[in-house]
Amino acid sequence: MINRWLNWAWKHNPITRVVYAKAHWGIKLIALSLILLIAVSIPLLIYRVFLPQVLVPSFCYYVFSFGAVFANLGFVVGLTGLLIEHYSRH
Repeated sequence: MINRWLNWAWKHNPITRVVYAKAHWGIKLIALSLILLIAVSIPLLIYRVFLPQVLVPSFCYYVFSFGAVFANLGFVVGLTGLLIEHYSRH
């Protein structure tokens, strides 16, 4: 039973869907960057929404900062790859 559930979770995982999609690598990189940005913002959002009186640990800020930098870097690389491929074909 658990094996069936794990197989279902692997096939319907958003990261797996992006990686195995029939799309350009730049679009895949942009989508993965967006998933990374959402994933690193979740701890900070949880602290801010559900625990407004408690000070947010600096670890949450560091995770969000470094994750946002890597996500933006992935977005820029993916977009640059798309633009280079588009304009080099013509």
